[in-house]
Amino acid sequence: MIIQLSFSYLQCYLLLLVTQVTLNSEFLPQFEDPDTETVTVTEGDTAVITCKIGYLNNQSVSWIRRSDSHILAVDKEIFISDDRFMSTIQELSNIWMLKIRYVSAQDAGAYECQVSTVPKMTKIFNLNVIIPKVDILGGPNLYIQTGSFLQLECMISHVMSAPQFVMWEHGGRVVPGKTVNIQTKHDIVTKSVLTIDQVTADSAGMYSCMPDNISPATLIINIVNKTEEQLAVINSGIFYQSDMFLLLSIYFLLSILYDI
Repeated sequence: MIIQLSFSYLQCYLLLLVTQVTLNSEFLPQFEDPDTETVTVTEGDTAVITCKIGYLNNQSVSWIRRSDSHILAVDKEIFISDDRFMSTIQELSNIWMLKIRYVSAQDAGAYECQVSTVPKMTKIFNLNVIIPKVDILGGPNLYIQTGSFLQLECMISHVMSAPQFVMWEHGGRVVPGKTVNIQTKHDIVTKSVLTIDQVTADSAGMYSCMPDNISPATLIINIVNKTEEQLAVINSGIFYQSDMFLLLSIYFLLSILYDI
C-alpha cells in the first residue's frame, strides 16, 4: 500500500514537472517574424522600425545600432544624445518601435531588436535610406534673350512616392508649376514645368524648384540682348531656350527607363 502511494506521488510529481517544462518552453518570448527585415525610407522622413514580440514577461527590449554597437534604448529609456531617436511601446499589441526623425543617409545600416533572455534573442533590421534626386534641366546657369518664351522643367526621381506638391520660387514669390507623375519601370518620376510667356529683365535671378519635404534644386537665369557680341558668347557654348530643353528632357527620361 505504501509502495503504491509513493508511486502515485512520483507520477504526479513527474507530470507536474513535465507540464512546467512544456509551459516554459511553449511560452518563451518569441519574435512574430524572426527573419531579417528591410525598412526603406526617404531621406528627411521618419523611419519607424517595428519589432513584434510575443510572450514577453518581465524581459526588457533593447535597440542597438550594429555599426558601433551603441545601445540606443532600453524599453522607453533613450541612451543617445541625438533627440531624433525615440522608443515607444504598444503593450497590448506586443509592439516595440524605434523611430528616427529626419532620417539621413548616415542613419542607414543594421539595427538590433534584442530581448534580455538568457541567451539573448536578437532580430536584425536593415534600414535603407533613399536619397531623392531633384534637377532643373539646363542648370545651373541659363542664358536667354528678352522677349523669349521659356519653360523651366524640374525632374524629381529616386523617391518612394511622388511629392504631394511642387512649388517654384523666384524673387520671394512662390508659385505652383504644372506637375505630372510618370511611372517608370523602377521609379516614379515627377515633372514640374514653370512657364514664362515672355522673358523680361525682371525674369533674371535664381529659381528654386521645391518639392514638399525634399531639398530644392536651383537655377540662375541670366538675361542677354540681341547684340552680335552677346550672341557670339552664346554660340561659343552657352545655350538659351531652344531644342536643348527638349533633348535634355528626353535623355533624362530615357536614362531612367533604360538605366543608361
